[in-house]
Amino acid sequence: MNHLVLEGRSRAHDREEAGRESRSHGSYRGKEIEILLDSQEAATVLGVHPRTLQRMAQRGEIAGVQVGKLWRFRGSSLAAWIDRRSSPDALKTA
Repeated sequence: MNHLVLEGRSRAHDREEAGRESRSHGSYRGKEIEILLDSQEAATVLGVHPRTLQRMAQRGEIAGVQVGKLWRFRGSSLAAWIDRRSSPDALKTA
């Protein structure tokens, strides 16, 4: 499983997050469930505004799940988006 790391966070915050993350993971029907990031957390990872990220999800540019008015994003989806954007083919067209 891919884990994204946010720079500039304190070690105490990282320990707190690690504890919360381990409690948040679970399984359903034998499959591990990946914790979801809210728009603010996911936008921080990508360095964009949360509303920009939500628009990207609405356009299908990045995978996200809308729950009511709120958007949630898998860390692995963010990593896949970053990988696609930094692939040699993507760099040629930029």
